[in-house]
Amino acid sequence: MLVIRADLVDAMVAHARADHPDEACGVLAGPEGSDRPERHIAMVNAERLGTGRFLREHVPGIAIVAAEPRYGEGVYALRNIDEGFIPELYDPEVLTTRFSVGSIDALRRTRELVQVEGIFAGISIGAILHAALGVAAKARNAGQRADVAFTVCDAGWKYLSTGAYAGSLDEAEEALEGQLWA
Repeated sequence: MLVIRADLVDAMVAHARADHPDEACGVLAGPEGSDRPERHIAMVNAERLGTGRFLREHVPGIAIVAAEPRYGEGVYALRNIDEGFIPELYDPEVLTTRFSVGSIDALRRTRELVQVEGIFAGISIGAILHAALGVAAKARNAGQRADVAFTVCDAGWKYLSTGAYAGSLDEAEEALEGQLWA
């Protein structure tokens, strides 16, 4: 049996992202579930457009949705394209649509991930979760079935000093206000 140490997996993923950032995530995603007949929806952020491109090629009819902050609001690690920030890897042909998320919604969903699922993720993942739930609710309300998936590609430990995980939601939002959103 071949065993690959976790530190080597991290190094391999980092190497793939550095050398082939537009393809690495697509290769890692794999085609699992691509032969199922239901409507598939994948939530992606800009650095995951390689995944979106891969899924679009292998899953007919898939919708690729990007979560982004509401115009004028900041969500840690995400920016609104309409404000002039275009990620280097951005390819508008990959996306089906964009889903706007407020900062308090992103923060609330980030905390829910910790409390309900035990996943200590970054704030951008809270935004993506909020968008995923919104897309799923829209499909349900329209009487449609949709399989919605997203990856948790950011850890919460990097944001401990921001105040995002302490106090009430209002206190956390106030603590985050005015901080540099990278």
